[in-house]
This record gives sequence, C-alpha cells and structure tokens, in this order.
Amino acid sequence: MGNRFTFLFALMLFLTAFASNCAMASKIKKVSLAGHPYPPYYNEDGQGLIPELYQEIFKGHGVEFEFRILPIKRSVQELMSLEVDGLSPGDIFLTASERSEVYTKTFFSVGITWLFFKTNFSKRLISKSTPQVTNETIAIIVNSPFKDSYEKKGIHYTEVENPIQSIKMVKDNRVQFAEITQLSALFLLDKLYKKEGQKFQFLDKEVLPLGVSFLKKNIRAKKISAMIDQGLKRVMGNGKYIEVFEGYWGKGNIPKKILPEAIRKYGVEKVNIDLFYSYKRNAFGKIIK
Repeated sequence: MGNRFTFLFALMLFLTAFASNCAMASKIKKVSLAGHPYPPYYNEDGQGLIPELYQEIFKGHGVEFEFRILPIKRSVQELMSLEVDGLSPGDIFLTASERSEVYTKTFFSVGITWLFFKTNFSKRLISKSTPQVTNETIAIIVNSPFKDSYEKKGIHYTEVENPIQSIKMVKDNRVQFAEITQLSALFLLDKLYKKEGQKFQFLDKEVLPLGVSFLKKNIRAKKISAMIDQGLKRVMGNGKYIEVFEGYWGKGNIPKKILPEAIRKYGVEKVNIDLFYSYKRNAFGKIIK
C-alpha cells in the first residue's frame, strides 16, 4: 500500500510539473536570443541585418523579441544556462560537448574570406587559390569553426573578439590575414580605411551556413522553432527576406551563394563593389533610403 501511495504521489508531482511546463511553453510572450558583436550582421546596439531578419520572422506571432549583444563566451554561457532562448549564429562557437546539448536551425549563410593588405606582401603570394601561409598568421574570431582545420594545416592564428580588431591588425601587419565575412569586410573597410580600401584584397574561402541554436532541454524551444519556420516561410514568400539583405548589400547585389536555395534566383554571381559603395549608410551599415 505504501509503495503504491508513493508511486501515485510521485506520478502526480510529475504530471503537475509536466502540465506546468507545457503551460509555460504555450504562453510564450517574449523571445530572447543572444549573439556577439559582428557588424553589420550584429551591431553593438542590438540591431543589424540578422536581428532585423528575426524581427520580420517573429512579426505576427504576438511576441516581444529581444536580441542581446554579448561577448562570445558570455553569449554561450547564457544559452547553456537558459538565460536566453537561443544563440545566433548557431553552434559554430560551441565545444563538441556543448554541441551535443543543442540542436541548430540554419536559414542564412555568410561568405568567408581571408582579407589581407597588399602592401604588406611581395608578389610571391597573391592568388585566388589558397596560399601557403604556414609562415604567416591569421586573425580569427574566438572559437572560430575553422580553428581545428588551421591547426591541422599548421597555420598560425591569433583569436580576437570582433572583426574590427582583425582588420586593424592586418593593416598594422601584426597579422597577415583576417578571417572575415565579405559583407563585414566591405562595410568596415569603408568605415575604417576609406582612402586605402583599394589596398586590401580578398581570398574567397567558404560559404558558412548559420542560424540559431537551442538547448534540447529548453521546453520553449520547439514552439519558438515552429514560429521561426512559419516566419521564414512568410518572409521568403513575401520578399521581406531579400528586402532585409538588400538593406545592407544594395538592390540586386546579394551574392547568390549565401541565399537559401528557394530564393537563390534573386542573388548575383559576383558582388558589384562600385554599387555597394554608391549608397549612403548609417553608422552600423544599414543603407539610408
């Protein structure tokens, strides 16, 4: 009798907790995501291309949306401690053990390049293929997803918190390359070194799929993930996805390779640099209409 009572009591507690959790998940009023400063994708003020895309995605769901800009390690900590619902741009900065605790939804990509300052090199190096750089150093973002690859190839690297640091290190010849997204490089070069932008050059490297990661144990995650799926379908169908990206790349100037397959036809094979720089922008890279 005692054992049966104990079992029934434990079952009642479990069902109560389960019902409470389900109620919490069904009454989502606010969604909070975290990311690190990486202009113009994620800016210090919480704005940027990707937060703007999330704003469009969550429209119509009746939820308040918050995007927190934090240092990389702290943003990961807030994800793992459930202080935020998700981490954007996904699991690329997580350790292997942390990745096992999350699931990731990918829905945008970035083009990764190696940026270098031409006057720091002789003619021996420059080509569009991967150079032999075992004697040079590349600046990478903390916990870069390519770090293991660099180590296996014997490529020297130094870790930085944001792309502004990496560009300045390249210019000062403290490192010879910066691992950086093409959009960030174009925007930041114009902002930091407008008169010397033509002295920098790119080596195109990878297309990196990105998105948002949720802890598997987060009871809110499935509902938020479903909201994102519904929102993505809407913004890819009504043109808002392209509109957000064109707000930073320019009209008809988004690289085809970074767009989801369903809307890749709206992209271009090669970015028109002159068109990119023809626009007036605010301090964070958004084109001023």
